[in-house]
Amino acid sequence: MAYDADFTADNVPGVTITAANNVPNWNQPEYGDSLADNVMEFVTQSIRYSPIVSVRLTGLVPGSRYKFQSFYYEQCCANRGFNIYADGVLIAENFVPTEIQGGVAIISAAAMVSFEFTTQRDSLYVVLDAAAATREDLTDPNAILDGFTLEILELAALPPRITGTEVKASGVEFTVTTTPGKSYSLEYRASLSAGTWTAAGSAVTATGTTTVLTDPDAGHRTPAEGYWRVKMQ
Repeated sequence: MAYDADFTADNVPGVTITAANNVPNWNQPEYGDSLADNVMEFVTQSIRYSPIVSVRLTGLVPGSRYKFQSFYYEQCCANRGFNIYADGVLIAENFVPTEIQGGVAIISAAAMVSFEFTTQRDSLYVVLDAAAATREDLTDPNAILDGFTLEILELAALPPRITGTEVKASGVEFTVTTTPGKSYSLEYRASLSAGTWTAAGSAVTATGTTTVLTDPDAGHRTPAEGYWRVKMQ
């Protein structure tokens, strides 16, 4: 982990990287002596490369804001450059890692491209395309990628959905899909014709994407008829 960025292997669920080639020990950068420096040295030690390198991320929450950062260390090729697209939108044109890091094989520096976005989809598709670069001096046929992060800046709250129920001695339990940080509570009414909903149990602040809410009222466990709903605060 570098500061609050938790780097994982690239085969985790929700991540698909497509590139023709992989070099595990491309270089030996030396950014500093801190723990974060050491992590970033490891991340940028290897590369994926091919004429087109793509990253597909799934599991995003529509309506949320994210920050995507990608990292590059250039060991050999000052004539390497490529365009970077996110969902078809041009993010960086004629991006040349050596021009950002200060030259070829400068072991104390690397390059980064960062952008923020609000998505209306549940996925992100990032493409690095060497052939799309328009500068005549960029003759290397490959794009490269060392690593990347996806940071949640603002998570949209999705409507809660009841996915399971169970009657226990402690009350009626409801498993509910939730948004971390949001508060949820149960409301109850005895029949569809009842005029108002009444609170059923205490509000719970979600810490994950699934939360259990409990109605502790003993009278609600065995009625001939009863209805619950989940309210997001």
